[in-house]
Amino acid sequence: KERRREMQLLFATPGYEDLANRMLKSPKGRRHRRGKLQRDTFPDGEQHLTLASRVRGKDVTLIGGLHSDAAIVDLIFQMKLLVARQVNRMNVVVPYFRYSTQERAVKPREAVTAKYVAEMLSGVKEALGGTTFFFLDLHSEGLPHYLNDRSAYHVYAEDLWLRVFRQVGGKDFVIGGTDGSRVKWIDAYVRRLSADEGLTVDIGVALKRRIGGKSEVYSFTADVKGRIVIVFDDMIRTGGSVRNVVELYRKAGAKAVYVVSTHGVLPGDSLEKIQKQGIVKCVYVTDSHPRAVELAKSNSKFVKLVSVGDLLARAISDPDKLI
Repeated sequence: KERRREMQLLFATPGYEDLANRMLKSPKGRRHRRGKLQRDTFPDGEQHLTLASRVRGKDVTLIGGLHSDAAIVDLIFQMKLLVARQVNRMNVVVPYFRYSTQERAVKPREAVTAKYVAEMLSGVKEALGGTTFFFLDLHSEGLPHYLNDRSAYHVYAEDLWLRVFRQVGGKDFVIGGTDGSRVKWIDAYVRRLSADEGLTVDIGVALKRRIGGKSEVYSFTADVKGRIVIVFDDMIRTGGSVRNVVELYRKAGAKAVYVVSTHGVLPGDSLEKIQKQGIVKCVYVTDSHPRAVELAKSNSKFVKLVSVGDLLARAISDPDKLI
């Protein structure tokens, strides 16, 4: 009984209950138990939340991705409720950060929506013993600076993807990307993989040039002919960039193409369009976004789900290892 009282409570927003359960199954996640929250929805859509677990003086973890505007509000409501009930320390785990591509203004009078979201999160009063945020593979790595000096950690899914690369790439493959924005991440992957004995891995990012005001790909940073190409992007939304680049890899003679992405947003028929190309063997995504989990269940042969449950459980257990 004493050990049970010392365990942290784990709460989850809608869409992240399965990920919360996967965290509990992790060796580090066994230090948590699920917290109980009663949710009632009125006919007009209003949500009524009531804590069914006693939280006063306890350490809690709240997991909730910002996959919709409603999800942002729900996470803030739960944060405020937990703080109001005087929790001790609170970890807020955000697997997916909506609006992360809108982290700065590029035109006059343009909204910096990612900053506004971050400020809303940091605007919630801190828990008595402090509030710590955890983010996963942020598209814009500087976003935590908008949290007004709140404690925050950036968790990278690098080790998960290295295992996937070794699994599907064989002994000789290329890691590519949809554009040059993820070159730093891809270079880090290649450097670690190149340390493996007998493994040949190259960066195969598309090189572009402008002719007559139009941008075109004229070459790649590696020879892809007859080789497996793994296209990495931290986030796939509609998949237009993925479709374009895998077609170019096919024309360049790639033997097979796989797609790897931490955040599979893929609204509507985005995934279907990628699959209909007939080029990509399969798409690997994590459970950072509810839509990716949904697609992995309905199309399991083409969409492979890699859970970040253990990764996140280890991160909140020992955040100093993330530095």
